[in-house]
Amino acid sequence: MLDRFTELAGAEVSREELLAAVTAPGRPHPWRALLARTWREAQLEVAALLRDTVATRSGGRSRLGLMSSGLGAASVEGRDWHRLFRTLGEGTAHRPHFAPYGDAPASSLARSVALLELQRPLRPADAEVAPEVENWPHTEWSKSDTQTWSEMVTATFSGADALLLNVLPFTARTPQAHARTGRMLSRSRPALRWAAERSGPDLLTLGVGLPWYGDAGQAVRTRGSGSMRDLEVDELAGAAFLLPLGTPVTARQSAVSVLFGDLAWAAPDDDVRRLLNGGLLLDGAAAAILTERGYGDQLGVQVVEVAERDQPSPGAAYALERLTAAGAEAAGVLPDTLASVNNQPRIARLSAVAGTQVWSRILDARQEHWGDGLTLARNDLGGQRRGTRGRRPAFTAAQRPGPGSRARGTEPRGGRICGLAAGDRRPSSHRPVRRGRQPVPARGDQRLRRSCTAHRPPAGRNARPGPRHPAHAARRTATCSLRPLPWRRRGTDGGSAPRNPRDGVELTADHPYAVGS
Repeated sequence: MLDRFTELAGAEVSREELLAAVTAPGRPHPWRALLARTWREAQLEVAALLRDTVATRSGGRSRLGLMSSGLGAASVEGRDWHRLFRTLGEGTAHRPHFAPYGDAPASSLARSVALLELQRPLRPADAEVAPEVENWPHTEWSKSDTQTWSEMVTATFSGADALLLNVLPFTARTPQAHARTGRMLSRSRPALRWAAERSGPDLLTLGVGLPWYGDAGQAVRTRGSGSMRDLEVDELAGAAFLLPLGTPVTARQSAVSVLFGDLAWAAPDDDVRRLLNGGLLLDGAAAAILTERGYGDQLGVQVVEVAERDQPSPGAAYALERLTAAGAEAAGVLPDTLASVNNQPRIARLSAVAGTQVWSRILDARQEHWGDGLTLARNDLGGQRRGTRGRRPAFTAAQRPGPGSRARGTEPRGGRICGLAAGDRRPSSHRPVRRGRQPVPARGDQRLRRSCTAHRPPAGRNARPGPRHPAHAARRTATCSLRPLPWRRRGTDGGSAPRNPRDGVELTADHPYAVGS
């Protein structure tokens, strides 16, 4: 591979020189794109060789399948997904990157849901899709039945053609030796069949748009560690923030989009302007990057610095987030409500400009002002004032259609943006109040319609509305142009849907349910 690269570069290059150049901080070195091209061309050559060999040896009876990993790693190697699928041949199957091998906290499972959605536009529409449900190291104790069930249902609702189930120990002599696993699968089959009959590749997902750029690894600015992992961009940062709040996401273009972290380096200028011209949710890292790229006057805030937790800026370190009166009213909580931001590895210190609404402020441990947090603004694009907002080192933002917006489901002509202090992809500690196992919805909200990412069941009949963090209100802002997703209570008699194990609800078409409108 180094010889291939040397031929493209036109100069003798050692491995150490190449690594230092492609991971150097600042503007990406030209060798980074050449290295990606080297890997891409070699990958396509191997794919063509495999295709021809399999076709010859099988007499045309066999076809290939692609088992893929995360999008961030694929972008570093310069993968061209569409060329790769074409090279592998017609009818290539896809085992998309999906869920962890073992049990994982519920808060991390949003990433699995979003992965299926983000990989949808990367493959041919007629490709057979078979996500894998693992329980490595293949014992009955590696993954719970509950998580296994949730992953099977998620994959089915995403339109999968089949499921690859690795749920038996590879040391087992026969499946009959693990009858409990067989009973779990047998109990699951009727509901999975029901889900499959109501899903498919022709269904469209709605929600906040998740842009992705395949060349992100060539555009990102590194932190100078000398590691190739610095080139990997987290494709799921925005989804990992929104989905736990009950806000669906989609890989399609949407009236509202989210742009978090280093992905802001990869967005072409035309796409940045398109995003700013609609509803946009930014975090502090993306806000800092867009400011460096010359879009700071469209954000409604000035990014003073990005402060690292282990290297605090002069003065006291950040510690708390306190809602302003406007933020408390929007969230439905008491004024001056506090949340901790101590666990954030980095936060952008923001200063709101004139005309920007401030919904929260960041304080130090003495409760003295450190910077602005959640903000809402409008910018000048499209002839009307709109705004953006951000989150990862520091704050989050979401726009909603302004007074001149078009019909529901189209890109708005005017927008508003809001931001939330929430460093490094971790949401604030505020959560909806829960009664037992059921999340308590807020009055007046509506769940978005038809997204494979909206899976939270409605609250029980005795639930009461509880306080919400501004992020929940921002969710309402970000999704106001989308359709509500209704629920209807039904049992299992007369051909109805299988009963939810918690309270027997079915996702149907005529009962509004609360989660972000």
